[in-house]
Amino acid sequence: MIMARPQARLGDISSHGGVIITGAMRTVVNGRPAARLGDLHACPIPGHGVTPIVTGSLDTTTEGMPNARIGDVTACGAVIVTGSLDTTDN
Repeated sequence: MIMARPQARLGDISSHGGVIITGAMRTVVNGRPAARLGDLHACPIPGHGVTPIVTGSLDTTTEGMPNARIGDVTACGAVIVTGSLDTTDN
C-alpha cells in the first residue's frame, strides 16, 4: 500500500531551512501555488543557492509536471518538510 503524502506548495520549508520559491501558475493548494518537479527552492546553506525540486509523484501531475510532496528532494539534498494539511498525493 502506498502512503499518500502532503502536497508541497510555494513557501513550504525544507530540511535545510530553505523555501520553495516557484510553483504552478494556475493551480493552488490551500491558497498557495502547488509545487512540482522542477520548481525552485532557495537554500540558505552557503554554496547551495537556488536549486530545483528533483523528485515528485509518479502518479499525479499539476500543469504537466509531477507533484512535489513532503519527503521529496531538491538538487542540493534538502528534503521538503512542510506541506498541505489536507491535500495529499501518492
